[in-house]
Amino acid sequence: MFWNAQGIAKKKNELRAFITDNEIGVALLSETFLKPSHTFNIPNYITYRTDRNTKPGGGTAILNDIEEGDIDAVFNSHYPTILAGDLNSKYPQWNSKTLNRKGKQLKKVADERNLTVDTPTENTHIHAPTGSTDVLNLVILKNGTTPYYFETINDLSSHHHPVIMTVSIEASNIQQTIRTTNWQKFEKSLKLRPTYISTDNDIDTAVKQFEEDITLALNSTTTTKFRTPRETIPNYIKIKIHQKKLLYKQYKRTLHLNAKTLLNNITIEIKKDLAEQYNNQWNAKIESINDDDTELWKITKILKTKKKKIPPILGTRGIINNNFDKTDEFANYCEGTFRPNLLVDRNHEKFTNVINKQVHTEYRHAVDVQETTTEEHDKNPWGP
Repeated sequence: MFWNAQGIAKKKNELRAFITDNEIGVALLSETFLKPSHTFNIPNYITYRTDRNTKPGGGTAILNDIEEGDIDAVFNSHYPTILAGDLNSKYPQWNSKTLNRKGKQLKKVADERNLTVDTPTENTHIHAPTGSTDVLNLVILKNGTTPYYFETINDLSSHHHPVIMTVSIEASNIQQTIRTTNWQKFEKSLKLRPTYISTDNDIDTAVKQFEEDITLALNSTTTTKFRTPRETIPNYIKIKIHQKKLLYKQYKRTLHLNAKTLLNNITIEIKKDLAEQYNNQWNAKIESINDDDTELWKITKILKTKKKKIPPILGTRGIINNNFDKTDEFANYCEGTFRPNLLVDRNHEKFTNVINKQVHTEYRHAVDVQETTTEEHDKNPWGP
């Protein structure tokens, strides 16, 4: 996350709650307004600061939740590197509305050193006097090929919005080891041999003998299973799904045909990618089956069992059969249904008129009914 704080001292708790809630690993702060005499620390984060002494304002800070190291060495290495922040470098190619001197300089340096400069698509700064908006936050990448995406959030007190950059790192499919111990059998099988201690060497011998007895009983009553974690959706598909959500919101807001076209194209891409991913997973599973393994019997049973087909649903776009589209339809329905009631004042004139109208309509044919007297009850021919 990178953010122009415009003074961080009074926003410490707000920042702490934000980075904790969003699980931020590295926070890059500019315009901290801190001086060397100021103390600023966030629990579980290492803080690197450069304070300005010559004049008011300025200052940067890096909050890092990893172990302390030489950051300068990291940036000068051949490893993939990310530099992010409010660099006041404006260039139209980077979603800025204007062009300035720093933008020209950075563009020249990036081209010469084969660096990638990228920015969020949404505005990250609001100019208070005029209300104009622009994109000031940018990212410089070196040797980076991993997919990533930005998300601009207006959750902190500043004219500069924080930007969350999510970098997708594929996790290796490591086999898990599951050990299960039957403690009742362990208690019965544990046989501690008697020991006789008279010297210091006897103590060492007794301890070693005690460890051997426990290990023997533990191994005889523990079973070990190996399980491969379930396959997950690759990160490049997750990024496309995130982009689809953004395009859907953009289309609903603007109803622009270009947004609709992009939305349809990325929807088709996601379906193809998912189909290819699941097909590759299935082929890998079939190839890994051993004839002596019970996995073959399990897969055969699954294939021979007839599955009940989930019926289609009627949505806003007509009949929907695809499970992926059903999920989208349900999400849109929940988003439109579960909204706060804006009419919170029950003494409001509009609320009162609505209730009175409903009551009058519901009971307009009602008549006053008097209670039955004893004499009327006695005259009732159908009484007891």
